[in-house]
Amino acid sequence: MALSVVNFRMRHGNIAEQVSFSGNGIKLLDLKKEIVDKKKISSSLDFDLTINDESGKGIMCTYF
Repeated sequence: MALSVVNFRMRHGNIAEQVSFSGNGIKLLDLKKEIVDKKKISSSLDFDLTINDESGKGIMCTYF
C-alpha cells in the first residue's frame, strides 16, 4: 500500500510538519490523533482542525 503524507502547521507556528499514513486517505479524527502523537500535546482531541488549500488562503473545511 502506498505511503501518503499530510502537511500541517500549528496556528501560531510557521514551520510546516508532516504526518504520514498508509493508503490514499485518512479520517479527520485519525489525522487529529496523528497530530497529537507527533506534537506530543495533551491526549485530548479538543482542538479545531482547519483544512486549507496548499496556498493556505482558502479554507476547505473546519473539523471540531
